[in-house]
Amino acid sequence: MISNPKIMSTVNRRNKQQSGGDYVVINNDRANTYLDFSRLLYSTIEKYYLDSQTLSDSEDIKNHFDFCFDKVCEKFLQEEINFKPNTQLRRYFFDFYLNQLYKLEKPQSKDFYERYWGKIFSVEIRHKNPTVKNSMIELYCIFDTSIKRSFEVAAKDLK
Repeated sequence: MISNPKIMSTVNRRNKQQSGGDYVVINNDRANTYLDFSRLLYSTIEKYYLDSQTLSDSEDIKNHFDFCFDKVCEKFLQEEINFKPNTQLRRYFFDFYLNQLYKLEKPQSKDFYERYWGKIFSVEIRHKNPTVKNSMIELYCIFDTSIKRSFEVAAKDLK
């Protein structure tokens, strides 16, 4: 399920996405890894989610989310990808799930979240509306800071 990080340094096919005048090169292997993370995070949240009444307190919601996020990060750490120190990534997903799950009386179906993350990380650019395209670029760049940090650590270890 988790993409091999050793493959991630090679680009099989590149897609250029324009973001505010700059171009972001989308690496398919990375996009698939980020999709895996996003889907696994939802599955973990769903697995340990009790109900909106039990998790009604802000502190309980935050603790539940942090537990799930850390659990997913641990799985990726086994693949030598460290997303845990990426506070921007944690904040992005917390804000998303706070509004799209925790605060809803009736959360969306699992299929909704599967399709949503699939749309976000699909590298077929021509089928994306501007909102989805911008979301992909934003989240891809947030994820990418972790990968770049992992490469920097690996390069230091080689010295």
